[in-house]
Amino acid sequence: MTATNPGGSGSRGVLVVLAWNSSGAIIGAILQLCYTAYTARMVSPGAYGAYAVATTLMTLLAPFACPGLGTYLLRAERLTQRMVRTAWKVSAATGAVCCAVVQAVTPLCVAVWDLPDAGPLLRLAALQALVQPAAAVAVTALRRLGQGRFTALTELVCQAGGMATASALLALGWTPYGLAVAPALGAAYTLVVSGPRLHRAAAEDGPPVPVRSMLGLSGAFAGYSLIQSLTLSAPLWAVTRGLGATAAGQFSRATLTTALPGDMLFQNFHRAVTPALARRNGNGLPLGPAVRDVLSAASALAFVFFGAIAGAGPSALRLLLGPGWETACTLVPVLALGAAFTLLYNVCYAVDEVRKAMGALLRIQVAVSIATVVTAAAAAVARDLTLLASAVAVGTGLGHLLQLRRWYRDGVVPPAALARPYLVHTAVGAALWASGSAGASLGGTPLAATGCSLLGMLPVALVCLAARRRMPLYATAVQRGLVSP
Repeated sequence: MTATNPGGSGSRGVLVVLAWNSSGAIIGAILQLCYTAYTARMVSPGAYGAYAVATTLMTLLAPFACPGLGTYLLRAERLTQRMVRTAWKVSAATGAVCCAVVQAVTPLCVAVWDLPDAGPLLRLAALQALVQPAAAVAVTALRRLGQGRFTALTELVCQAGGMATASALLALGWTPYGLAVAPALGAAYTLVVSGPRLHRAAAEDGPPVPVRSMLGLSGAFAGYSLIQSLTLSAPLWAVTRGLGATAAGQFSRATLTTALPGDMLFQNFHRAVTPALARRNGNGLPLGPAVRDVLSAASALAFVFFGAIAGAGPSALRLLLGPGWETACTLVPVLALGAAFTLLYNVCYAVDEVRKAMGALLRIQVAVSIATVVTAAAAAVARDLTLLASAVAVGTGLGHLLQLRRWYRDGVVPPAALARPYLVHTAVGAALWASGSAGASLGGTPLAATGCSLLGMLPVALVCLAARRRMPLYATAVQRGLVSP
């Protein structure tokens, strides 16, 4: 089953693809957690803070290194060879330019951040721009050509290869510089494997696709991505300037670990949902029924899954990271709430991309940015790390409310259709949070606290299993034929 042939053009096809892709995301998340556990014991919080701040510049330049090309190819109603060739050319040029820009501005960034250790890390991280855009074009095009199984396996194996190589470098004493090369290595491996496969893949020839036309549309997505990156980087910058590199390392570890599942889940939503919705939109079919099903699933993952993370996450993170990262563990519940809102916001953002509601995207993202930056600035002045951690939740929570309001005005999905899924899934998530936290308080060591937390959440899970027919996500799955009633 692939993202280009999901087994139907409606909601059932979207949910089937989503379920299939999620298995790869779970394995990838487990690999990332193992890598995090290893690097937390090899790299100090201060050194990790310098690395985390350095990578924010790469995040800012990523939309220009790969200017919306993945989104352009995913939402194309008809993928052609000439379209892919144009994307190849654009990715090679923009990647090289961005790498050169990073090398040039590194001294300025080091001076602004007052982090001398960030310079070498930034120069190494810039190498990612040479390969990541081309790798993204290759795997996205292959996925649209019906090779979703191959691309999922390729991304997973190559990601693991990059982590393994970086881990070996850390073990050999190249600390913390091994961290900076892991993304570049993973992207390079992906390109080596997927590039030849794409060359052999059969796609329609199609008319010429000028570079200017591709950049004109994909560049708009790049602009929105830049605003998003600035927004997400603001809290970390505020921590660094207000509290120093060690606090930045603690904050970044907690943020990365908490946001990792949400990023994985959103990527699968994006890959599964966007092509199917693009086809519906291109055929003039209403998006409302499919969007309702997608948001029902998204709300379950957002509130139930991250509710469980808020309950068990602090003790589990203590076990994962080892000693020295206690401050990071205390931030998990607040960051889990932010991750839940971010997942919902990003799913709705993908839907608005399909709808080509470009003006609404920009206005809502600006509002999210203002709310996040204001909250982060206030927290930096107050030197309150917990308030800083809430900045993302404040921004994306406001953004999601604005999205739903806009959809109500445009007649896409009425709020009443989403009220029950949101309320039920929020109640389950809150119960998991409370029961997990209560259980964790009974354990002394990190391992015991994690076990007690999971046991504390077990009664809530059993109640949900017994009452599954009343759960919105289960009801949707039965209605679409995904599970037996």
